[in-house]
This record gives sequence, structure tokens and C-alpha cells, in this order.
Amino acid sequence: MVMVSSVDGIVSRQSQESVKTWTSIEDQHHLIEIVRKCDAVITGRKSFTKRIAEVPYYVYSRSQKSTDEDKAGGLFFTQKDPTALLEELQNLQFEEVLLLGGPEINSLFLNAKLVDEIIITIEPKLFGNGKHLASSEFELDLKLIDLKKLNKNGTLLVTYAIKKTID
Repeated sequence: MVMVSSVDGIVSRQSQESVKTWTSIEDQHHLIEIVRKCDAVITGRKSFTKRIAEVPYYVYSRSQKSTDEDKAGGLFFTQKDPTALLEELQNLQFEEVLLLGGPEINSLFLNAKLVDEIIITIEPKLFGNGKHLASSEFELDLKLIDLKKLNKNGTLLVTYAIKKTID
């Protein structure tokens, strides 16, 4: 999962807000770089604006269907269960799949325990109100893998592994 957040955990202040209005250029460069290295992207309809790399995009939508033109361009609208979608991508030999969802899509994958890492850019901003990384309640233990300061303003790039527990 790849996200950007304010220090107080806000990933979006309002519906359909472009994060480009408040994220650093360093975060935007990081996002492009990581998307170019992956095999596919999963996102939600509200989070999806355009493809930023020539990799297949799987967009969760309750109503939109993929046209032949969409499919030819690597854009697939889906309503599949997250586990089924990841199994399909694994069958296509995709190894590095990025989740660039909003709170609803993130919750689907986190609750299904399908996320291995969270890569989050923390921008030095406070918003007070807005949407958080996920829209449902759950608890996960994380382990810090990496921490980098991206600019002089204090934008941080933090990578966590999600600790897997034995049931």
C-alpha cells in the first residue's frame, strides 16, 4: 500500500481532492518511480484520476464497466473480492502489486489481511479534519523497515511491514 498523509493522519480533506494540491514534489516523484517499478496498480474509482505509468490499473467501481478500449489501454474496472483479484493477478505472474486506494479500498484489503507493506509519505501539514488511511476499524502491528527525509521541510518517507500473526 502506498499513501501520502498529513502529520495528523489525513489522506484527503474532501471528496475528489487531488493530493497534488498539498503534497511535495519529492512525494510526487517517489510515487511515479514506485508505480513504474510495479507490475500492476489497484485503486478505487474515487482515487483514480489517470494512469501515471504504463502498467495495468485495476479500478474498483460499483457501476463502471471496462470497455474494449479501456482493456486495450490497460485499464480494468472491477468489483471482484480482493482475494480473488490478487489471485487473478498472481496467475498473470504479477509479483509487485501496488494498492493506491482511498480509505474504502484500503480497508477492504487491510481487513482481508492482503497488505504486506505500507509505504507512506508524511507531509509536514496539519488539517484537523478529513479522511484517514482507512474507513473501518481494525488493529495491525507494524514494523519499521525504512525511514527517509525527502526534503528540507521535513517530508518523511516511511516504510512499514505489517506483522503477520499466527492464529
